[in-house]
Amino acid sequence: MDLRNCPECGRLFAFVGQNLCPACLEEEEKEFELVREYVREHRNPTITEVSEATGVGADKIIRFLKDGRLIAKGLITEGVLECESCGCPISAGRLCEACRDELTRNIKRLTRPVEKEQPVKRSKSEQKWRTDIIKK
Repeated sequence: MDLRNCPECGRLFAFVGQNLCPACLEEEEKEFELVREYVREHRNPTITEVSEATGVGADKIIRFLKDGRLIAKGLITEGVLECESCGCPISAGRLCEACRDELTRNIKRLTRPVEKEQPVKRSKSEQKWRTDIIKK
């Protein structure tokens, strides 16, 4: 069991995949719901407006966007979200669709099984010549 200190409140907790203690995780989920409802009910608010209206920090709203939990459709991101690879504006996550596709292709290319090389057929004289070289 991995014990960590919660970055929000400092309490010690058993880490099971989330970097927050259960109490802070529950609080963050409530904040997420507040933000999501506000964005649904208001037309094209900015991150600053959402932050002021809900009391949720702009940095946390940006994290919701980067984590892909919140999509910027209907939310003016003020140029805050950019692809971490090419820098083009995005509405959620960390990479644009083109960079995500390229990354996926590269991963598939690197993880596909290596084809076994077929043994090279050598003539009898070439085999004898190789054997003579190895013996010397």
